[in-house]
Amino acid sequence: MASLITSVCVFFSLVVPQTAISASPRMQAASTHNVGEPLLNWRGFVINMETAPERLQSFWADAVPQPWFRESFCRFRAVNGHDPAVLEDLMAKHHFPGFNDSAIQDAIHEPGSDLVEHFSTGAVALYESHLQIMRIIAADPTIDFGVIAEDDLALYSDDFKVQFNKLMDNQQGAAAKFWQDTDLVYLQACNQGWNRSSYRDPMGERVLPRENMATNFEDVSKEIVYCTALYAVSKEGAKRLSAEDGPLLPIIKPLDWVLPYRVPGIRAKAFHPSIAQAWGADDEKGSTSIQTPVSLRSKLSSSPIPDCDTMHWSNEPI
Repeated sequence: MASLITSVCVFFSLVVPQTAISASPRMQAASTHNVGEPLLNWRGFVINMETAPERLQSFWADAVPQPWFRESFCRFRAVNGHDPAVLEDLMAKHHFPGFNDSAIQDAIHEPGSDLVEHFSTGAVALYESHLQIMRIIAADPTIDFGVIAEDDLALYSDDFKVQFNKLMDNQQGAAAKFWQDTDLVYLQACNQGWNRSSYRDPMGERVLPRENMATNFEDVSKEIVYCTALYAVSKEGAKRLSAEDGPLLPIIKPLDWVLPYRVPGIRAKAFHPSIAQAWGADDEKGSTSIQTPVSLRSKLSSSPIPDCDTMHWSNEPI
Protein backbone atom coordinates (compact mmCIF):
# COMPACT_ATOMS: atom_id res chain seq x y z
CA MET A 1 0.00 0.00 0.00
CA ALA A 2 3.05 2.25 -0.11
CA SER A 3 2.00 4.43 -2.94
CA LEU A 4 -1.18 5.91 -4.15
CA ILE A 5 0.13 4.68 -7.48
CA THR A 6 0.44 1.08 -6.41
CA SER A 7 -2.07 0.86 -3.59
CA VAL A 8 -5.19 -0.11 -5.45
CA CYS A 9 -5.97 -2.78 -2.89
CA VAL A 10 -6.27 -0.35 0.02
CA PHE A 11 -9.66 0.93 1.08
CA PHE A 12 -10.84 3.22 3.80
CA SER A 13 -13.47 4.10 6.40
CA LEU A 14 -16.14 6.65 5.62
CA VAL A 15 -16.32 9.36 8.21
CA VAL A 16 -13.84 10.23 10.94
CA PRO A 17 -14.70 13.08 13.30
CA GLN A 18 -12.72 16.14 12.27
CA THR A 19 -11.75 17.00 15.81
CA ALA A 20 -8.71 16.48 17.95
CA ILE A 21 -7.74 13.30 19.75
CA SER A 22 -7.29 13.74 23.47
CA ALA A 23 -4.65 11.60 25.08
CA SER A 24 -5.59 8.24 26.60
CA PRO A 25 -3.53 5.92 28.83
CA ARG A 26 -2.33 4.12 25.67
CA MET A 27 -2.19 7.01 23.25
CA GLN A 28 -0.17 9.95 24.50
CA ALA A 29 1.47 12.48 22.24
CA ALA A 30 5.07 11.47 21.72
CA SER A 31 6.60 14.20 23.86
CA THR A 32 5.52 16.80 26.38
CA HIS A 33 6.27 20.10 24.68
CA ASN A 34 5.85 23.69 25.66
CA VAL A 35 7.47 26.58 23.85
CA GLY A 36 11.19 26.46 24.55
CA GLU A 37 11.21 22.81 25.67
CA PRO A 38 13.47 20.32 23.89
CA LEU A 39 10.98 18.08 22.05
CA LEU A 40 7.98 18.77 19.87
CA ASN A 41 4.81 16.67 20.17
CA TRP A 42 3.69 14.37 17.37
CA ARG A 43 1.23 11.53 16.87
CA GLY A 44 1.11 8.80 14.22
CA PHE A 45 -1.72 7.27 12.19
CA VAL A 46 -1.39 4.01 10.24
CA ILE A 47 -3.99 3.41 7.54
CA ASN A 48 -5.30 -0.14 7.63
CA MET A 49 -8.27 -1.89 6.08
CA GLU A 50 -10.52 -3.67 8.57
CA THR A 51 -10.34 -6.88 6.53
CA ALA A 52 -6.51 -6.92 6.58
CA PRO A 53 -5.45 -7.36 10.23
CA GLU A 54 -2.37 -9.29 9.12
CA ARG A 55 -1.01 -6.14 7.48
CA LEU A 56 -1.36 -4.24 10.74
CA GLN A 57 0.41 -7.09 12.53
CA SER A 58 3.24 -6.88 10.00
CA PHE A 59 3.47 -3.11 10.44
CA TRP A 60 3.85 -3.62 14.19
CA ALA A 61 6.31 -6.49 13.85
CA ASP A 62 8.51 -4.77 11.27
CA ALA A 63 8.84 -1.77 13.58
CA VAL A 64 10.32 -3.86 16.43
CA PRO A 65 13.66 -2.01 16.02
CA GLN A 66 11.79 1.30 16.52
CA PRO A 67 9.56 0.73 19.60
CA TRP A 68 9.50 4.44 20.47
CA PHE A 69 8.09 5.08 16.99
CA ARG A 70 5.41 2.41 16.65
CA GLU A 71 4.00 3.02 20.12
CA SER A 72 2.94 6.52 19.10
CA PHE A 73 0.52 5.23 16.43
CA CYS A 74 -3.17 4.51 16.29
CA ARG A 75 -4.89 2.54 13.52
CA PHE A 76 -7.01 4.59 11.14
CA ARG A 77 -9.72 2.32 9.82
CA ALA A 78 -9.70 2.41 6.04
CA VAL A 79 -12.75 3.31 3.97
CA ASN A 80 -14.16 0.37 2.04
CA GLY A 81 -13.69 1.46 -1.54
CA HIS A 82 -15.52 -1.67 -2.73
CA ASP A 83 -18.73 -0.30 -1.24
CA PRO A 84 -20.64 1.71 -3.87
CA ALA A 85 -22.15 3.78 -1.07
CA VAL A 86 -18.68 5.08 -0.22
CA LEU A 87 -18.13 6.50 -3.69
CA GLU A 88 -21.66 7.85 -3.76
CA ASP A 89 -20.96 9.65 -0.50
CA LEU A 90 -17.71 11.13 -1.83
CA MET A 91 -19.49 12.27 -4.97
CA ALA A 92 -22.31 13.82 -2.95
CA LYS A 93 -19.71 15.78 -0.97
CA HIS A 94 -18.05 16.85 -4.22
CA HIS A 95 -14.82 15.18 -3.15
CA PHE A 96 -14.82 12.91 -6.21
CA PRO A 97 -16.51 13.64 -9.55
CA GLY A 98 -16.78 10.00 -10.66
CA PHE A 99 -14.73 8.02 -13.15
CA ASN A 100 -16.80 9.33 -16.04
CA ASP A 101 -15.76 12.90 -15.31
CA SER A 102 -14.25 14.54 -18.40
CA ALA A 103 -11.07 15.61 -16.58
CA ILE A 104 -10.39 12.04 -15.47
CA GLN A 105 -11.20 10.59 -18.88
CA ASP A 106 -8.95 13.16 -20.57
CA ALA A 107 -6.09 12.25 -18.21
CA ILE A 108 -6.60 8.53 -18.81
CA HIS A 109 -6.48 8.98 -22.58
CA GLU A 110 -3.46 11.29 -22.67
CA PRO A 111 -0.70 9.80 -24.88
CA GLY A 112 1.59 7.66 -22.75
CA SER A 113 -0.65 7.88 -19.67
CA ASP A 114 -0.78 4.86 -17.37
CA LEU A 115 -3.36 6.42 -15.07
CA VAL A 116 -5.83 3.63 -15.75
CA GLU A 117 -3.42 1.16 -14.09
CA HIS A 118 -3.10 3.30 -10.97
CA PHE A 119 -6.42 5.05 -10.39
CA SER A 120 -9.17 2.87 -8.98
CA THR A 121 -11.78 2.93 -6.25
CA GLY A 122 -9.01 1.93 -3.85
CA ALA A 123 -6.80 4.83 -4.90
CA VAL A 124 -9.71 7.25 -4.49
CA ALA A 125 -10.46 5.91 -1.03
CA LEU A 126 -6.78 6.05 -0.04
CA TYR A 127 -6.59 9.68 -1.11
CA GLU A 128 -9.72 10.50 0.91
CA SER A 129 -8.31 8.74 3.96
CA HIS A 130 -5.11 10.79 3.88
CA LEU A 131 -7.24 13.95 3.79
CA GLN A 132 -9.35 12.80 6.75
CA ILE A 133 -6.25 12.16 8.83
CA MET A 134 -4.84 15.56 7.91
CA ARG A 135 -8.02 17.15 9.25
CA ILE A 136 -7.52 15.34 12.55
CA ILE A 137 -3.90 16.54 12.74
CA ALA A 138 -4.91 20.11 11.95
CA ALA A 139 -7.52 20.12 14.73
CA ASP A 140 -5.47 18.43 17.46
CA PRO A 141 -4.32 21.05 20.00
CA THR A 142 -1.91 18.64 21.71
CA ILE A 143 0.58 18.12 18.86
CA ASP A 144 3.00 20.12 16.74
CA PHE A 145 2.98 17.82 13.70
CA GLY A 146 1.50 14.50 12.60
CA VAL A 147 2.88 11.39 10.93
CA ILE A 148 0.87 9.33 8.42
CA ALA A 149 1.86 5.75 7.50
CA GLU A 150 0.44 3.07 5.23
CA ASP A 151 0.33 -0.45 6.62
CA ASP A 152 2.95 -2.05 4.36
CA LEU A 153 5.69 0.18 5.73
CA ALA A 154 8.32 -2.39 6.61
CA LEU A 155 11.93 -1.23 6.37
CA TYR A 156 13.87 1.35 8.36
CA SER A 157 17.33 2.79 7.77
CA ASP A 158 20.04 2.32 10.40
CA ASP A 159 19.92 6.04 11.12
CA PHE A 160 16.11 6.28 11.25
CA LYS A 161 15.90 7.49 14.85
CA VAL A 162 18.72 9.99 14.44
CA GLN A 163 17.07 11.46 11.35
CA PHE A 164 13.53 11.46 12.78
CA ASN A 165 14.79 13.36 15.81
CA LYS A 166 15.52 16.28 13.51
CA LEU A 167 11.76 16.75 13.21
CA MET A 168 11.19 17.05 16.95
CA ASP A 169 14.50 18.00 18.63
CA ASN A 170 13.80 21.57 19.65
CA GLN A 171 17.04 22.42 21.36
CA GLN A 172 17.53 26.16 20.81
CA GLY A 173 14.25 26.15 18.89
CA ALA A 174 15.65 24.17 15.94
CA ALA A 175 12.62 21.96 15.27
CA ALA A 176 10.14 24.78 15.74
CA LYS A 177 12.07 26.84 13.20
CA PHE A 178 12.20 23.86 10.82
CA TRP A 179 8.41 23.47 10.87
CA GLN A 180 7.85 27.20 10.42
CA ASP A 181 9.46 26.77 7.00
CA THR A 182 8.10 23.30 6.15
CA ASP A 183 4.67 21.90 5.37
CA LEU A 184 5.49 18.27 4.62
CA VAL A 185 8.44 15.87 4.97
CA TYR A 186 8.70 12.58 3.09
CA LEU A 187 10.35 9.91 5.25
CA GLN A 188 9.58 7.27 2.63
CA ALA A 189 9.48 7.67 -1.14
CA CYS A 190 9.93 5.53 -4.22
CA ASN A 191 12.35 7.88 -5.97
CA GLN A 192 14.52 9.46 -3.28
CA GLY A 193 17.57 7.24 -3.01
CA TRP A 194 15.91 4.15 -1.52
CA ASN A 195 13.93 3.35 -4.59
CA ARG A 196 11.42 0.79 -5.78
CA SER A 197 11.57 -0.51 -9.32
CA SER A 198 8.66 0.23 -11.62
CA TYR A 199 5.93 -2.31 -12.29
CA ARG A 200 7.13 -2.10 -15.90
CA ASP A 201 10.57 -3.38 -14.93
CA PRO A 202 11.27 -7.04 -15.88
CA MET A 203 11.90 -7.79 -12.19
CA GLY A 204 8.58 -6.19 -11.24
CA GLU A 205 7.98 -3.67 -8.49
CA ARG A 206 10.55 -4.43 -5.81
CA VAL A 207 12.55 -2.59 -3.16
CA LEU A 208 16.04 -1.72 -4.39
CA PRO A 209 19.16 -1.28 -2.21
CA ARG A 210 19.41 2.01 -0.34
CA GLU A 211 22.07 4.37 -1.65
CA ASN A 212 25.25 4.27 0.42
CA MET A 213 25.55 7.94 1.25
CA ALA A 214 24.95 10.34 4.12
CA THR A 215 21.30 11.17 4.76
CA ASN A 216 20.32 14.76 4.07
CA PHE A 217 17.21 16.86 3.56
CA GLU A 218 16.39 17.82 -0.01
CA ASP A 219 13.94 20.51 -1.07
CA VAL A 220 11.33 18.75 -3.22
CA SER A 221 8.78 21.56 -3.24
CA LYS A 222 8.63 21.56 -7.03
CA GLU A 223 9.10 17.83 -7.61
CA ILE A 224 6.76 14.87 -7.84
CA VAL A 225 7.71 12.52 -5.01
CA TYR A 226 6.18 9.14 -5.66
CA CYS A 227 4.70 7.07 -2.83
CA THR A 228 3.16 8.12 0.48
CA ALA A 229 3.89 5.25 2.85
CA LEU A 230 5.37 7.54 5.51
CA TYR A 231 5.43 11.30 5.78
CA ALA A 232 5.14 14.02 8.41
CA VAL A 233 2.95 17.08 8.01
CA SER A 234 2.72 20.29 10.00
CA LYS A 235 -0.58 21.37 11.52
CA GLU A 236 -0.78 24.37 9.19
CA GLY A 237 0.17 22.23 6.20
CA ALA A 238 -2.47 19.66 7.12
CA LYS A 239 -5.10 22.39 7.47
CA ARG A 240 -4.34 23.83 4.05
CA LEU A 241 -4.05 20.51 2.24
CA SER A 242 -7.26 19.02 3.65
CA ALA A 243 -9.56 22.04 3.41
CA GLU A 244 -12.96 21.39 1.82
CA ASP A 245 -12.30 24.26 -0.57
CA GLY A 246 -8.60 23.50 -0.73
CA PRO A 247 -6.26 22.59 -3.58
CA LEU A 248 -6.49 18.79 -3.25
CA LEU A 249 -10.19 18.49 -4.01
CA PRO A 250 -11.80 17.15 -6.07
CA ILE A 251 -9.94 13.85 -6.42
CA ILE A 252 -8.99 13.26 -10.06
CA LYS A 253 -5.59 11.54 -9.78
CA PRO A 254 -3.59 9.75 -7.06
CA LEU A 255 -2.35 12.11 -4.35
CA ASP A 256 1.34 11.76 -5.13
CA TRP A 257 0.64 12.58 -8.78
CA VAL A 258 -0.90 15.97 -8.00
CA LEU A 259 1.67 17.31 -5.54
CA PRO A 260 3.10 19.89 -6.01
CA TYR A 261 1.14 21.06 -9.06
CA ARG A 262 -2.22 21.35 -7.29
CA VAL A 263 -0.59 23.10 -4.30
CA PRO A 264 1.44 26.11 -5.45
CA GLY A 265 3.84 27.23 -2.78
CA ILE A 266 3.90 23.97 -0.84
CA ARG A 267 7.11 23.69 1.18
CA ALA A 268 8.12 20.06 0.96
CA LYS A 269 11.30 18.28 1.98
CA ALA A 270 12.44 14.68 1.66
CA PHE A 271 15.05 12.64 3.42
CA HIS A 272 17.56 11.54 0.81
CA PRO A 273 18.12 8.66 0.81
CA SER A 274 14.71 7.89 2.28
CA ILE A 275 14.86 6.60 5.84
CA ALA A 276 11.99 4.10 5.49
CA GLN A 277 10.55 1.93 2.76
CA ALA A 278 7.51 -0.21 2.02
CA TRP A 279 7.20 -3.44 0.09
CA GLY A 280 6.74 -3.35 -3.65
CA ALA A 281 3.88 -5.27 -5.22
CA ASP A 282 6.23 -8.06 -6.28
CA ASP A 283 8.21 -8.38 -3.06
CA GLU A 284 7.63 -11.40 -0.86
CA LYS A 285 5.78 -9.38 1.74
CA GLY A 286 6.05 -10.64 5.27
CA SER A 287 8.19 -13.68 4.46
CA THR A 288 11.21 -11.95 5.91
CA SER A 289 12.34 -8.52 7.03
CA ILE A 290 15.74 -6.91 6.72
CA GLN A 291 15.81 -5.87 10.36
CA THR A 292 13.34 -8.18 12.11
CA PRO A 293 14.02 -11.93 12.39
CA VAL A 294 11.29 -14.20 11.09
CA SER A 295 11.34 -16.05 14.41
CA LEU A 296 10.37 -12.84 16.22
CA ARG A 297 7.74 -11.86 13.66
CA SER A 298 6.02 -15.23 13.96
CA LYS A 299 5.47 -14.68 17.68
CA LEU A 300 3.51 -11.50 17.12
CA SER A 301 0.05 -12.83 16.39
CA SER A 302 -1.73 -9.57 17.10
CA SER A 303 -1.04 -5.87 17.14
CA PRO A 304 -1.61 -3.72 20.24
CA ILE A 305 -2.09 -0.61 18.09
CA PRO A 306 -5.41 0.93 19.19
CA ASP A 307 -8.04 2.09 16.73
CA CYS A 308 -8.00 5.86 16.32
CA ASP A 309 -11.78 5.95 16.70
CA THR A 310 -11.57 4.31 20.13
CA MET A 311 -9.58 7.28 21.38
CA HIS A 312 -11.40 10.04 23.21
CA TRP A 313 -12.25 12.73 20.65
CA SER A 314 -12.57 16.27 21.86
CA ASN A 315 -12.32 19.85 20.69
CA GLU A 316 -10.83 20.79 24.02
CA PRO A 317 -7.11 20.71 24.89
CA ILE A 318 -6.10 18.05 27.41
